[in-house]
Amino acid sequence: MSDKKPSRQYEYKEEYGSYFPYPIHMPTEIYYCFSTHLRRQKFRELKNTNRITTNERITKRYGIDFKNDLLSDLYLYRTIEHDNGIKIIVNGRIITEWDRVKLDGAIMTNAL
Repeated sequence: MSDKKPSRQYEYKEEYGSYFPYPIHMPTEIYYCFSTHLRRQKFRELKNTNRITTNERITKRYGIDFKNDLLSDLYLYRTIEHDNGIKIIVNGRIITEWDRVKLDGAIMTNAL
């Protein structure tokens, strides 16, 4: 046996499973896991513009000032990994089915 340490990616695969070996850590203790590094790169490239366009669409549709980056990120993740299922890790808990995703709570503020 070799004394070579496994790479960080290998350790992640062992801990969370090997099907989605390319995670992105978001500031809110959420990891979106991708099936390929190209899909992860696409998410990184489109994340900011997708947040703007999604928030603008909802603002226009409902006539309220809307800003929810989490919803925008979920929408983009689903668009990118649409044919591979999902793996999202929230506070150490693994979500692998869309019907298990629950957005609970929002803060309403005065826009003035």
